[in-house]
Amino acid sequence: MKRLFSMLFLLAYSLVCAQKTTVGFTKSKQSFDFSKEYITLEVEIKDIKKYKSTDPIRLQIFSEVSDTIPVNIFPKEYTSPKKVMLFIDKEKLKDSRNFIVRLSKKEVNKNFEMSENDFISIVEKKKEKFTIGIEKLDDPSLILDTNKDLALRYTLTSSGYQVKKTDAVMLKVKFKDAIELEFPIESISQDKTYQSIILKKGEKNYDSIKKVLLKDRKLILELISATSKKNKNIEGAVDENKKMLTYTLQKKSGFENTYDIFLGSNFDIVEEFSASKFYAEINVFLPNLAKDRSGRTIFGMRGGIYKNNTSTKLEENARQEVILEPLAESPTDSISYVEKRVSSLPNVAIENLGLYVQGFYPIITRNEIFNLFVGLHVEVIQRSEKYTFDNTDLFTLSTSTISLDSLANNRILQAQLARSKSFTRRYVDSYFGLSLPMLYKLSDENRSTNLEVMINPGVGFGDPGLTPARQRSAIKAYGLTQFHVIFGAKDGVTFKIGGEVRKYFNFFQDPIVTINFSTKINLETLFKKS
Repeated sequence: MKRLFSMLFLLAYSLVCAQKTTVGFTKSKQSFDFSKEYITLEVEIKDIKKYKSTDPIRLQIFSEVSDTIPVNIFPKEYTSPKKVMLFIDKEKLKDSRNFIVRLSKKEVNKNFEMSENDFISIVEKKKEKFTIGIEKLDDPSLILDTNKDLALRYTLTSSGYQVKKTDAVMLKVKFKDAIELEFPIESISQDKTYQSIILKKGEKNYDSIKKVLLKDRKLILELISATSKKNKNIEGAVDENKKMLTYTLQKKSGFENTYDIFLGSNFDIVEEFSASKFYAEINVFLPNLAKDRSGRTIFGMRGGIYKNNTSTKLEENARQEVILEPLAESPTDSISYVEKRVSSLPNVAIENLGLYVQGFYPIITRNEIFNLFVGLHVEVIQRSEKYTFDNTDLFTLSTSTISLDSLANNRILQAQLARSKSFTRRYVDSYFGLSLPMLYKLSDENRSTNLEVMINPGVGFGDPGLTPARQRSAIKAYGLTQFHVIFGAKDGVTFKIGGEVRKYFNFFQDPIVTINFSTKINLETLFKKS
């Protein structure tokens, strides 16, 4: 009879509720982590269209372990279950691991009824075992720079618990050869966070780990343990599948920003060193001006100013001519001179003052030791050419004497006797074209010396600055090849041998060849010492 009576009651209740809007929790049972301060509940409204009033639905939620909180729902604004935060009183909770939360009308309202889910059982959430581990980043490689601290980056992960700052967690890690270190972590956000182990330059651990890294070209980091003074659940929580990382050593990039001055001499086996042979250059190399999202260099620049010299004997332009040469011993009222045929060999000494700018893009990169670039080359050079003539006597034609009075009236003879053996001309030539710089550099921690080799071929168009009147255009095609070899002790004196060959095509000018020898002064190092 009781069972039949209950069934009839539920049937009658369903018939009544079917005609009205009902309100209740979305579920009758919910798990809860009792270490948290609050629980989130959801209240839903069914058959909201049957609600015949404009008044809000006023409810209240209460339990033995919390204060009673009001809940107001406006039917016209209702679209989904309303979430309610119920704060738990830990004093009232005590050692209990379950309780009931009830939902009821706050005031009389006949336009809705409470559903059968007007209460919810809260039970303890099954605890997940806490684990902590380390994972590698996208690029677990190391670039060792003796001027900087060594940073070992990794991702710290945890499950089963979100580490807080108040836990004061200490990680113990081990490197090869049993070097053990401890590092604190403050928190792990959203179960994963990026961390770094910083090894300070000059410390004992830094030197020991650096030796291992240089010897094996890799570094193995192992997570030994995680401890906390306030949270004992963290003890022994290392994830066996996430406890070891391997870092591989990359050679330090040989292509970093450099600011150098070169001082030396132009190499000329014919003439000894003099002020006119002085060589100087200021060079700025900025290889990493722009990078893409992956960190790959996509644009760099090189520029500078220089002063160099070159000299040559123009043997192909040697010619025979007749000259008049005054004799040293002549009467006081006349001049004696000799007419003779000579072989005249012109020599030219060129002083160059140049400015160059080169923008480039790397097309081949091999471990940052060898790079091949393609770039635009722009250069302007002011040249001063001094011509002198070496005369070799072939034979004497005659010897003559002329009075000063007669010489004064003979301007042609005056010009022949006073003809200079040298002359100078100045002009500016320019270059604009494509180049293919190739740079090879060896410089790492294992080497006591540095070596850099650069070859820079290029072609383009420019203005030679000397255009004969018979030629219509000053624009000519040119080709050039530049090179340098820089070598020396890593922390000592560094030398450079450099030079170039350049020529305008279809132009009367001979190729211009320069070779120089100099010592390098690094401006950054100079400023740091000062």
